[in-house]
Amino acid sequence: SAAQYFVTVTDQNNCSNVDSFELSVIALPVMSFATSIPEQCDNGLADSLIQGRPIGGAYVGTYSGAGVMNNTIHPLLLNPGSYPIRYTVVDTSNKLNCTNYIDTSVIVNSLPNVQVSTIQDICINSGLDTITEQNPKSISAGLFFGDSAIVNDSIGIFNPLISGAGQHSFYYAYVDSNGCTDTALTSI
Repeated sequence: SAAQYFVTVTDQNNCSNVDSFELSVIALPVMSFATSIPEQCDNGLADSLIQGRPIGGAYVGTYSGAGVMNNTIHPLLLNPGSYPIRYTVVDTSNKLNCTNYIDTSVIVNSLPNVQVSTIQDICINSGLDTITEQNPKSISAGLFFGDSAIVNDSIGIFNPLISGAGQHSFYYAYVDSNGCTDTALTSI
């Protein structure tokens, strides 16, 4: 909004002059987040930050905080925990470049602790072997991969007739309730 102000100046000779000026108060950009910043995994790939509003036009928005570069969060640079994120907007539609900001946070989740203990040797004619040495165990969230002798990847059934003699390496991957994944390498 604008208002007109009057200034009267009187010198030592008692001479006066009146002048006026208009003063405008420019509103700051109204800030919000369209959505929350999704939780990250500490081995996650860089993720563009696009949740802050306003965006585009005369508004220039930037994000800042731990692990944030070029409006992108890099979870690999962070340990598990909660981190403050600031979204700052500059309104370039006026010569003052009025600035406002809003704060939020992002959660970086730790990875599941995935392990496969030593698997005992088996004979080539032993028949199918169900792998039970993985931890955590889960048919719905765990997956074996990396060797064609794994004939059921969710249960972990190994067929030594397909593999042939020798040492065979494969992986067990597990996805936790936060959507974070880790893998363990083992062999039989």
